[in-house]
Amino acid sequence: MSAPTHPPVVPGNRWDVLAPPDIDAWTPTVPVSVVLPVYRAQAELDRTLAALAAQRYPRELLEVLVVDDGSEVPIAIADGLDLPVTLLRQPREGFGAARARNL
Repeated sequence: MSAPTHPPVVPGNRWDVLAPPDIDAWTPTVPVSVVLPVYRAQAELDRTLAALAAQRYPRELLEVLVVDDGSEVPIAIADGLDLPVTLLRQPREGFGAARARNL
């Protein structure tokens, strides 16, 4: 039986002093869901989705849920993104971000 592995020691919470991981030696196996509550922030959403699309995480293990919290001009998802994005809408009734995450 091998000894359990522990996270690296990070002195003073200085993550910037750690060596970067060998990303080519790592094989992701865990599904990841990204929930993005959005209200009247199309440009910010576009930048966020572009950044997510630039990631190397396997698409079959990734889902992106965008929740429009009743924007007057409905939020749209740009065509041509290499991302599995689902767009949901909810009426603007208060507690928007919390309701969006729960949805």
